[in-house]
Amino acid sequence: MVILDVVIGILNPVMSAIFAVSLYFLWRHDRQHPYVAILVASYTVRTLCFIVLYFSLQHDTMALRLLANVLILLAATLVAVALAVRMGRAPGYGVLLAINLLTMLGWWLFVDSARGLQERGIVVNLGIAAICAVMLRHVHSRTSRTPVEQLLYFQIWMALLLFLARPFIIMASGSAGNEYPLFYWVFTSVSDVIIASTLAVAIFALIASDVMGRMRSDALTDVLTGLLNRRGFEQEANAALSGGGGGQAAAMIMGDLDHFKQINDRHGHGRGDRVIRLFADKLREHAPPGTVIGRLGGEEFVALVMRDRISPHVFAERVRAAFSADAAGAFADGMRSTASIGIAAAKDGEDYPGLLERADAALYQAKAAGRDCIWPASERDLPG
Repeated sequence: MVILDVVIGILNPVMSAIFAVSLYFLWRHDRQHPYVAILVASYTVRTLCFIVLYFSLQHDTMALRLLANVLILLAATLVAVALAVRMGRAPGYGVLLAINLLTMLGWWLFVDSARGLQERGIVVNLGIAAICAVMLRHVHSRTSRTPVEQLLYFQIWMALLLFLARPFIIMASGSAGNEYPLFYWVFTSVSDVIIASTLAVAIFALIASDVMGRMRSDALTDVLTGLLNRRGFEQEANAALSGGGGGQAAAMIMGDLDHFKQINDRHGHGRGDRVIRLFADKLREHAPPGTVIGRLGGEEFVALVMRDRISPHVFAERVRAAFSADAAGAFADGMRSTASIGIAAAKDGEDYPGLLERADAALYQAKAAGRDCIWPASERDLPG
């Protein structure tokens, strides 16, 4: 039992504490992912669980055993909640609460049984297995899982099977009395280490993937408006133009805020930023699904729309009119904020630079025509 004492008394709590501290510093450095904070709480509770379990075995105290089982169920429940938050699902608090209450009720029913320790062990392991099933449901909900999510899915399956195996080991041992068979202790101790370490590896990989994904997204996103920046728009637009016959079906719409320098000069950059965000909001509000929208810089915006979903001219006019109406009362001195828009429908085989250049030329014509209007690059871009 010396090895068992080492595993329960030192290895398991130390491993859990290391994972809890590591997760805490990750969350403290980058708080964009709230599920990491929940995982910190889970591994902290798990650390306390093994400390309490060690003392409960040393002193054979029922109250400590009860507390240890409550803590291990809570630790597993917190992992399930964290995964639900990560996957964008409702955690299912009612289901998790029911599992916890039924498990502890079953545990309490066998307190005075002749084989109570073994029967309570069966109940608790089945309860944790049920919580693992909830975790699997959360991860399984992702229709297209990333390789990291697939790894996590496999690790949860492995944990579920290990927890389900424990009751069978207890029942198959045929051991009499109020003690676990030695093989069960060995299996449980080793499997706890395996579950904790492998699941932690999958969780850290998931966090790393999320952080890298957010960094890539930030690199392609305009901070002020939340739209794609120039680089991000170019990537998305190129993909849309080159994929699935999207070329001829697309149209480039370029918009520019009229007299924007005067807005900044007379009302300050803060008011100018609000006007820019307003125009970005109007683009998002009226864009059909599949539209690629970006801010090229300054007061210049661009959108790639699919003509089979909306007429480019109709879309442009809705954005122009909505922006002009909502911005009308933005300035106490009566200054108007309007937008000029150019439209260019993609030609067969036309690439992104060529289409963008023609939309820019059409925008220039709209400015020359007096601003606050829409100008087509050619007759095929006229409304019809």
